[in-house]
Amino acid sequence: MVGTSRCDVPHASSRRNHQDASPKQKVALSESWIILTERSMGLAQVAEQAGEMFTKCYGQAPKWIAAAPGRVNLIGEHTDYNDGFVLLMAIERYTVIAASRNPKREITLHSVTTGETANFNLRSKLQPGEPSWSNYVRGVVAGFQQHGAKVAGFDAVIDSTVPFGGGVSSSAALEVATATVL
Repeated sequence: MVGTSRCDVPHASSRRNHQDASPKQKVALSESWIILTERSMGLAQVAEQAGEMFTKCYGQAPKWIAAAPGRVNLIGEHTDYNDGFVLLMAIERYTVIAASRNPKREITLHSVTTGETANFNLRSKLQPGEPSWSNYVRGVVAGFQQHGAKVAGFDAVIDSTVPFGGGVSSSAALEVATATVL
């Protein structure tokens, strides 16, 4: 289920709007553009912001805050799953999840980046759904369940400085942060 956020705050797309960036602020990386600002948000700032947003959304402080960095492949693009060699490097862009358990068998996710909220029930087999970014979380939860883990319901706020579709593994960062929360 997709809904409007229970959080009555604007999403952060304005913080990451690359259309207004000058050519000097853009750097080619993995066939896409990343905005370099004079002072980008560090991990502590993103974590603090996610925690504050969680409190606004759910009326309490989060129990956990987990983070994972974006990354670039220095060598070996798409060779790791073909038995090739790969050399990765983390970048100073992060996906952060602030979360706490809820008494329901339901997961509620709010993305600061998109302003969207996703809800899904844990009582039945997980299926792909909307918004599409929530499928990365659903996949990690389903993987844990397939390995016998009892996944409890939780509420979460997700914030990220890792650009979507920028070739810097934003989906992997979301998956690793999710696995850390679980």
